[in-house]
Amino acid sequence: MDNVNKRAPWYYIAETMRTCWSCRARTPVIGLVMPPGHESLEVVGYEPDERYVWMTMGAPSFVHYVTHLPASVVNTIEASAWPLSRTS
Repeated sequence: MDNVNKRAPWYYIAETMRTCWSCRARTPVIGLVMPPGHESLEVVGYEPDERYVWMTMGAPSFVHYVTHLPASVVNTIEASAWPLSRTS
């Protein structure tokens, strides 16, 4: 998949409730947390010699600026019922 820039054999789903800034209703908020040891696609070098390499990250990380999720991840999120769930 061309648009993948994070990967791991499993991840956490973090869930909480927040007040919507627009309508003020309580709204569920979901985040994905990558475990220590996940891989991130990083740019190394400068143009014209820059290249992309997979780097192993030593600390957990929240995923941000999400533009695409695989269907399997969407299905897992939709089925999640716990405040913090670990996938396998």
